[in-house]
Amino acid sequence: MMPTITEYWKPEGADSARIVERNIDQFNHCSRLNEIRITFMKNLIDTNYVFLGVYRLSLELSDSTKVIWERVANECDLNNLDYLEELRN
Repeated sequence: MMPTITEYWKPEGADSARIVERNIDQFNHCSRLNEIRITFMKNLIDTNYVFLGVYRLSLELSDSTKVIWERVANECDLNNLDYLEELRN
């Protein structure tokens, strides 16, 4: 399982100033919301999805050029919202 997931926006042909602006906006948005993500990846062998874990924004590793999500749990109980809220902190 992946311990971190890195996100950044850099489409082909995009203006460099727009790339910088978009990545700064994304970092500010994610850090302000203090969100967590329940993450799946499509299996390469068949059409099923594989649960990767619960991830939260890493303020230590992220900056205005990239957003890095660190895995904080290997299991997820959607019926236990208090547990999910604890993972934010």
